[in-house]
Amino acid sequence: GGVLSIRSKINYHATTLMYTRLIIRVGLCLSFLFGLSPTSVVAHNGVVALAYPIQDIIIDGDFTDWPDDWPRYAITRSEFGERLRDAADYRADLPLELSADVLPRLPELVKIIAEEDLVAQSSELVGTMVLTDMENMAVRARELGREYAYPPLVLWGDQLAGQVMMFQLDILPQTLERFDGLLADVKDFIDV
Repeated sequence: GGVLSIRSKINYHATTLMYTRLIIRVGLCLSFLFGLSPTSVVAHNGVVALAYPIQDIIIDGDFTDWPDDWPRYAITRSEFGERLRDAADYRADLPLELSADVLPRLPELVKIIAEEDLVAQSSELVGTMVLTDMENMAVRARELGREYAYPPLVLWGDQLAGQVMMFQLDILPQTLERFDGLLADVKDFIDV
């Protein structure tokens, strides 16, 4: 009886080990297959919009009460939600109103952008595509946007930083080229 019980214990442990290895292999294969699945879940698309309280505007889908002279910013990320149907869908934008205490500081912001030659830097980066320089420009844009309470500059910096982080080399040039328009929008606020 002693030899048989040792043999059955060895067989039991060998069988258990064999099944454990099989379960691990199947689990690894399934993990690998699910990891390569074409279906993905995105919790955040990397875009944030800041909306500040405004007065005398009713959020009801009717834009007739929105002033025509407010700068409007293109909504450029449309990969989520309903499919775009026509040309009007592709021209979505977001109007912006700045508080009265921000407006007097905008000339100073324009001066700093000019002194630091940020428009030329953004144009140069389109050609060089040096990612560390793009990251630095994104940081500077966000710093200036926060310091002068100008959300479009913060958003542009966030978008540029996100595209650099994700190595979205195909759309980085368009984002960099929009910087000049961003400066023009700041100047529009000054002229109002």
